[in-house]
Amino acid sequence: MLSAQTVANTILMLAFEEDVPVTPMKLQKLMYFAYKDFIRITKQPMFSERFQKWRYGPVLPSIYYAFNDFGERPIKKFTRTATGRVEAVNMKCNSSEATSIDKVWRKYKGYSGLTLSKLTHKKNTAWDKAIENGALKDEDIINEE
Repeated sequence: MLSAQTVANTILMLAFEEDVPVTPMKLQKLMYFAYKDFIRITKQPMFSERFQKWRYGPVLPSIYYAFNDFGERPIKKFTRTATGRVEAVNMKCNSSEATSIDKVWRKYKGYSGLTLSKLTHKKNTAWDKAIENGALKDEDIINEE
């Protein structure tokens, strides 16, 4: 199982390589869609941290606090582990994690964070079903349309 920080860094690595701006909100939503794709295929969570229901959609608190200094501006750096390392998924390997991240990146990289947020707010989504500031249930994420 990966850490949420590793997934965030992987998305940012793709963004930096392609010069695609990624704001904190956009990062959260890309991570949510990658998590959803992964859990649907493997029936296992991609990382242990749970998304919470916040005003603008599903949020991983650790990722929020790692990048909230950027506000609405594009992120310009990776997040580091407690030991100061930057970890990311090897996108050249044929892992389920790499496949889900790549699929979501290719599909949604051109969308704004706000547009992606609106996609998570549809009726009967896991976000819609969760209580305010509560954790989204994996079962509800799997069953989203």
